[in-house]
Amino acid sequence: MSAPIAPAAIADSMIIVSPTFYPSLDDTRCELGLQACKCAADAGIRLLLVDASPPDVHAALTATGVLVRKQTAKGRKGAALREAIGAALELLPPDGVICYQELEKVGMISLQSSVADALRASPAADVCVPRRDDGLFRTSYPVEQYHSEHFANAYLDALAKAVGFPSIDWCERTRAEG
Repeated sequence: MSAPIAPAAIADSMIIVSPTFYPSLDDTRCELGLQACKCAADAGIRLLLVDASPPDVHAALTATGVLVRKQTAKGRKGAALREAIGAALELLPPDGVICYQELEKVGMISLQSSVADALRASPAADVCVPRRDDGLFRTSYPVEQYHSEHFANAYLDALAKAVGFPSIDWCERTRAEG
């Protein structure tokens, strides 16, 4: 296992990307997104947003101190995510790690350095998919979403096992790629 990387080196070799679109500053998801931006900025974690929000929301995101680019690619979330990954590749060294997450998952911001470290510690791995704690997942999500995603994970695991894929949390929307 490789030695942990110093915080300054982590900041230079890791970036979190997230596509964003919030209709207004009053939107609950926007409020959480702004919290996540402030958390990243306060921790010195590079966060890159590709944003398609109205100008006042875009300005508020930019004011937090994170990198915010106006979305130029045609399309929605998928187009914005591809644009964000392309921009991140320009900012990182060849061995850098790109972490993706839904911005509203504020608590994950502070954990991304650990995710990146886990990926670096496994040189044969190219992707790291964190698994949610089932107890926390069950108590913090609507019951319908919990059961739906739990079933989807079991079903996709069963299909993937046939081709040698490990069990993962298919519905978790946090990824790290190195």
